[in-house]
Amino acid sequence: MASEDLAIIKENLLCPVCTCYMSVPIRQCKTGHSLCDQCFTKVKHCPKCRGPKSTARCFTLEAIASKIILTCRFKDEGCLFSTLGDAMAEHERQCRYGLICCPFKTYDHCKWTGYMKKLENHCMRKHTNNFYSKEKQKFISKSFKEVDSYYYIYVIIHAYDEFFRLTWELDDETGITKWAIYFMGTKEMAEKFTYKIEFTGISNSEYSNTAKNIVWKSPCSVLPDVESVKFVGNDYLMVHRDLLNTFCDENGDLNYTTFIYKSESLKKHRKASEPELERVMKNIKF
Repeated sequence: MASEDLAIIKENLLCPVCTCYMSVPIRQCKTGHSLCDQCFTKVKHCPKCRGPKSTARCFTLEAIASKIILTCRFKDEGCLFSTLGDAMAEHERQCRYGLICCPFKTYDHCKWTGYMKKLENHCMRKHTNNFYSKEKQKFISKSFKEVDSYYYIYVIIHAYDEFFRLTWELDDETGITKWAIYFMGTKEMAEKFTYKIEFTGISNSEYSNTAKNIVWKSPCSVLPDVESVKFVGNDYLMVHRDLLNTFCDENGDLNYTTFIYKSESLKKHRKASEPELERVMKNIKF
């Protein structure tokens, strides 16, 4: 097919409202004018003829779109992804360059919405105490021993030009704590990353002070679609607070460090990133 002919066909696949390429499903009004699925749900009448919307789809354009490579509607925001039109909708639903709500929407009652490329600036301005930009980051949970009610923390970590959410939770009734780091993006991208959480402390004995630690390593799972959901399935570390209390310093503070790793080799990553809990505990008295 000549490039001129392809350009004409693609021009007819542009939505008259958002001017992005229409991918499956393609909606239409009762007159026959077509719109993309996203705009169809937003408008009350056809933008071309002002006629009523129809429940019918334009299967002819859908068939054409399914044979043509189209670019993502978020290309102006930085997305370089392209695929056949019948597969584009699935990508756009989870495109990391799409419009998102603030990851602190529930946690901090933040009403911000915007694009991923602006999230760093927003977090630096509005959520300074819960935003960090290092692959390795040390944290101190102040007065951890004194927490006597349900408690949870959200922290956003910006590393490798990607975003991750650290979550930990304390159930005061059971004494169980949960810890995890989730990737903010697609499942395919998440497979490139693993993380580690390490708790450090000092074991005091009659003869010497010995360092001790708990280390948890795991692949990164994808952040839940619903911001208020804290954990995904069983993809988290679960440890009783009584054990973590033995790692607190003289002030009752809990010290821990997070590490995020990017694997350039997916095969190597899958072999090396099976979840494991390594406990190196010396002279701990229960």
